[in-house]
Amino acid sequence: MDISPQISKLIQNPVCFLSDSPAAGDGIAISSRIRLARNIEGYPFPGNAPEALKKEIASLVRSAAVKSRMFPARSSYFIFPEELSESELAILVERRLASTGFVKNPQGALLIASRDEKSSIMVNEEDQLRIQCMTPGFDLDSLWEKISGIDDKLNTYLEYACDEKYGFLTSCPSNIGTGLRASVMLHLPGLVATGLINPTLEGINQLHLAVRGLRGEGSKNHGNFFQISNQYTLGITEKEAISALAAAIVKLIDGEKQARERLFESNRNMLFDKVGRAYGTLKYSYHLPLDEAFYALSCIRLGVDMGMFNAIDIATVNRMQIALQPGHLGCQIENFCTSDDCDERRAFLCRTLLKSGIKKG
Repeated sequence: MDISPQISKLIQNPVCFLSDSPAAGDGIAISSRIRLARNIEGYPFPGNAPEALKKEIASLVRSAAVKSRMFPARSSYFIFPEELSESELAILVERRLASTGFVKNPQGALLIASRDEKSSIMVNEEDQLRIQCMTPGFDLDSLWEKISGIDDKLNTYLEYACDEKYGFLTSCPSNIGTGLRASVMLHLPGLVATGLINPTLEGINQLHLAVRGLRGEGSKNHGNFFQISNQYTLGITEKEAISALAAAIVKLIDGEKQARERLFESNRNMLFDKVGRAYGTLKYSYHLPLDEAFYALSCIRLGVDMGMFNAIDIATVNRMQIALQPGHLGCQIENFCTSDDCDERRAFLCRTLLKSGIKKG
């Protein structure tokens, strides 16, 4: 199938939120992300704006992004979702550059992203600007420093809608105040396997933190990935919200480490069997649904992290994590039609990647 030039460039590069080398979080904290919701004074929220006005807003934001030098014209992506195919839109979601709501309403929308994809802006999603920064591992403080700098630079060229009492004004009342959503993606197979995940997540909810799946709000748990984020944006500073989230993440990482140790000490053979069967599923299947593939990858990631499985490395696991998702997979399939086509192609790609990814010695 034909792929737009910018999407073609995107899929040639690894995603920015998966690290092939050990990062802060011991392989448990996969990635960190901060988003800021902003709107321009004097303009209606995207949900109440006609397409012509949304395009005017997109032009204003693009101009500000370039003038601020945060997103230079020659070294940034400027992607118009309404020009993309369904598979190409899915790629943006899978690379965590866009939300599902953003790609479902592409008219007048614009995605601005740095070449390394670590900084981006969704223009005309729920709010006029959703500024985002991502990084592998557990590093919220550096992300806040970075996104705060981008926000200040953009504010030089755009007058944000802001109230002296309530703070930044947003389309959804739940974002009013700081407009900040900080989150950390965690891989928690130990807590799931030991049956501790539900009480653990209930405790997280009591701390006024939100728990979501791999793709954010409304998504389910794929491959034992959980996204933990702040809920409060009003009556609290950005640093206070980030500090509260970080404290909870430290406890979750410690809990997952302990769960993994208990599994290894009490039921080592079961753990080796689970990892070995997962490897066999990926290497020898000829029909592989996405949920099954993600579960198998989760088991293998656990085995690699614990040093009990060296048939493949974490770089291959990361590559498969992205390549097997429907959007990336769809752009590799000619005459893409049915789920069977997708499942068969996914199995073929697994066999190919594992064959090339096996480590010698």
